[in-house]
Amino acid sequence: MPVSDQITIPAEAAALKDVRAFIRRHLADHTTPDALEDLVLALDEACANVIRHREPDLTDGEIHLRLHHNGPAVTFQIDAYCSASQMGQVKPRDLEDVRPGGLGMHFIQHAMDRVRFIPDRGHPGSVTLVLDKTLPPPAADPAP
Repeated sequence: MPVSDQITIPAEAAALKDVRAFIRRHLADHTTPDALEDLVLALDEACANVIRHREPDLTDGEIHLRLHHNGPAVTFQIDAYCSASQMGQVKPRDLEDVRPGGLGMHFIQHAMDRVRFIPDRGHPGSVTLVLDKTLPPPAADPAP
């Protein structure tokens, strides 16, 4: 049965724990622990990027995350992810470039099957981040 839900949090680092709990609550029973933690890390990074790099005039000071889950397919959407003018800066850093920070897009692309940016109709001039993943099934319970 398809499930759609959303969470709105303040665009503050302290609220990222709510995003992690939201993802775990919806998907813990639908995939492996490793895949779940990869998703949690990817969405935590994506929301942290909004907090660090957002243009205040494009948002209302909140992060809006939507989840749609249908069988093994899950899609996440983060509205007002960045401005359209920032798109040239949204890319993973070379892993050989050893320095703090800048690995969020690497984690996101590693965890997801597809990463898309689409115009955000609700926030003119901004872009929505869309993340798609086909979940590996949870491990079968061992026979008693």
